[in-house]
Amino acid sequence: MSYIRFRKHYIHIPHLVLGILEFVVLFAVFSLLTLILSLVGVNHAPFHTDILSAFLFALVLSCGTLAMGGYLVMVQESISSLFFRTLVAYCFVGGIGLTILYVIVPSADPGSSNLFWAVMLASLVVVLMRLIFRMHHHLPTPSASLRIEFRK
Repeated sequence: MSYIRFRKHYIHIPHLVLGILEFVVLFAVFSLLTLILSLVGVNHAPFHTDILSAFLFALVLSCGTLAMGGYLVMVQESISSLFFRTLVAYCFVGGIGLTILYVIVPSADPGSSNLFWAVMLASLVVVLMRLIFRMHHHLPTPSASLRIEFRK
């Protein structure tokens, strides 16, 4: 894999691209859900607040993924670990971060039920995106790469 050096840290370019794509997808999922809710007739915030809410949502969930080490261990973990790591990063770490931000910026709060559906939809889309990333970059699964041979 190719790397970028940033302040004495080496960053994998494919993981950097994946992180940027995930941010864009999280922003789009939140915006799309807001659009669908507005078409259905559910009360929601004005458009300028929706952009702020979508940005905060994408930023906090992306930071949650970084805090859980989601990109570093993607090569070594199984699919179930990838799924649970994403859920913990989004539901626990992201939930705490968004709760704190919504106390500071109450106008960005989309409501708890809207936030629940946004997190669930975002989790599903991001897990599928990570699986496609793994297949595209031919990352080995732990069962294939960790073969133990016993010799007599």
